[in-house]
Amino acid sequence: MRLAWAAAVLVALLNPQRGAPVEEQTDPVIQTAIDHLGSFDYPTRREAARILRHGNPSKVVPALTAAAYKHSDQYVRYRALVLVTGFGEISARRPTRELIADKNDRVRSVVYEWFEYNPEKAIIPALLDAVPKEPSPFVRPSLLRALAAQPEDARVRDLLSRFVTQGEDVFRGATIVALGDYRRTYATKAIIEVAKLDGPLQADAIAALGRMKDSSAASALTEIRRHASAEIIPLLVADECLLGFECEAREKFLVGALGQHKKNAARALGLLARDGRQSALIAIIDAGVAAQGDARETAAIELGVVALRAPQLIVAALAKRANYAPALDLLAEAFELLSSEDFLIERFALNMRNPLLPVRAGAPERRVLDEIIRKLGF
Repeated sequence: MRLAWAAAVLVALLNPQRGAPVEEQTDPVIQTAIDHLGSFDYPTRREAARILRHGNPSKVVPALTAAAYKHSDQYVRYRALVLVTGFGEISARRPTRELIADKNDRVRSVVYEWFEYNPEKAIIPALLDAVPKEPSPFVRPSLLRALAAQPEDARVRDLLSRFVTQGEDVFRGATIVALGDYRRTYATKAIIEVAKLDGPLQADAIAALGRMKDSSAASALTEIRRHASAEIIPLLVADECLLGFECEAREKFLVGALGQHKKNAARALGLLARDGRQSALIAIIDAGVAAQGDARETAAIELGVVALRAPQLIVAALAKRANYAPALDLLAEAFELLSSEDFLIERFALNMRNPLLPVRAGAPERRVLDEIIRKLGF
């Protein structure tokens, strides 16, 4: 049934019958695809999204936008807005502003994620206003990341600095991670205090300090290492590399720890990979390809995190492999494990279809892009 529907949609899009122009055939096809975004069957949802991504934007974008506002299926509203963002700023500008206070939790989360990757000063008041009103604990982390990504603002700085040390751990952790990702060094001192304490936030705090690359944290990290638990050591080693200490030996240590399935070894290598160390990314890929069970899943998740946050790094790494098919299998598994990250997956898909830098036909990177699109159904 699913294959028959997908084939019918493709025929309608690419080979309209009886000579009718494509425009006459697209409206019902688009609506059917939108309705299928809410299917319980994942392959059907994926195929529907693929059809919409490759449809005529002048037809698809208005239909998706209307669905984001008023479709009867709340999950379809969410998925429609995600797909709208994949068509760029012009298409997403109005709905992301008008749906910022929508009753649908998932819709609000997409709005916040959009403003994380499209920061602007004008939206800061609306984001700050949303903080005390945001009812969903699953959505607040996206809001906090959106604030951390915004241009320097005293109100944001004061709020997020306070959230490092106050409130529930889940939101403190999300704030710390976001501040590290965006290298907001105004929070260095507060995060150091969290990093000194054994507990559920210590790993996030140590990882954030490495991402921030603030040399003022070096002495504190050295002191923490003197009495750190074994599971924290890999993150501290990664921090030393990120802060400018000799990296080769430290990376070798982390690769060995990954091979021994040490906790946080994959995360530590992921920190280095996201900073542009291709050798660290290759180590994650090699470990995941060779592993099974939990070890493979751990490597896949870290590979997925790097891919979603820094898509261009994945293409460059795979283009250097003589046989990248096993790595693509691992990446596909990663995206299944991270399937709740719909917005980031859509952003990744957009980057694969429209890379930031032009890639000539026949180049290894072009072949990798094409194969990722095929393998992941983009």
